[in-house]
Amino acid sequence: MASNSFCVYASPWPVVASIVTANIAASAITSSLIAAGTVVAGIVDATQVKASEYDAFSATGQFFAYDTSSPTAGHLTTSIAGGTGTDTATNNFPKGLMSQQLTLVDQGSAPSSFAGSSVLYTSSAGRLRYLSSSTVDVPLDRSSLDGTNVTMTTQTLPTIMSRTLSYKANEAIVGSEYEIEIDGRLLPPTNANGITYTFDYYVDGSPLGASTSITIGGVMQNKNTQLDFCLRGMINVDTTGAGGTVTMCFDGGICIQSLNLGNFAAAPGNGMSSSTFNRVAAAQAFDTTTNHSLAIFGAWGSTTGTGHSAATFRTKFTRRN
Repeated sequence: MASNSFCVYASPWPVVASIVTANIAASAITSSLIAAGTVVAGIVDATQVKASEYDAFSATGQFFAYDTSSPTAGHLTTSIAGGTGTDTATNNFPKGLMSQQLTLVDQGSAPSSFAGSSVLYTSSAGRLRYLSSSTVDVPLDRSSLDGTNVTMTTQTLPTIMSRTLSYKANEAIVGSEYEIEIDGRLLPPTNANGITYTFDYYVDGSPLGASTSITIGGVMQNKNTQLDFCLRGMINVDTTGAGGTVTMCFDGGICIQSLNLGNFAAAPGNGMSSSTFNRVAAAQAFDTTTNHSLAIFGAWGSTTGTGHSAATFRTKFTRRN
């Protein structure tokens, strides 16, 4: 006899499913409910990871950052590693910290020194400073070189003989110094003695002051000679503001070549074979609140003779404090 019936079979295989966030109540899984050491992962893929401490053990512990969506050759921007190695994209990395750039935020006061180490930090206006473990705290000089040649011929009007140092508004503090150093050559006239040459420190195309120039006298400017020089022009900021003041200094030296260098005996034409540059001009007006172009200019004293010229082969800029 037929009968209407049904059977229920229990499957011997579990149903495979995924745990997704939509199935987990907010704050349902907390650290207090997880036994220590029970969560161990070979990979964590997340948009944000928060922790009070990150540990990378032994020489194989690493942290990598890329400027691409995945590890790519040539795109490793930052690494922190316990030893040297190569990542999965063939980028080499060193022991310690490597990065494409390091940005230091200005601090209002010096950080604490660290035993057996040097600390680099920035203070006001981005000034890079060095703090030693013995608490020596000093600003670092910032310098640059420009190998562009600058030349002039027989001009008696002041002509720029250095490259230009660009001063930015409000960059200076009391004690800041801006130095321009040039190395070059003077070639006096081929047919006359006694011509002079004058250097001066210029701001925005004009002399810094009425007493800032320095002149190489005609006693050294003998015809058919070559004079090589190194000249440093510096302004040190004494007071800041629209009515700020600086002290200007020139120093350096000049020497007739092909002679006994350093010999102060008479040169051809009864001149001197070498001399030093020295000039100090205090209390020169300098508005620290606006942009300026700083440079060294030069000019011949007259058109006496022919064939004279001047050249600068190297300019060095240095900012201090």
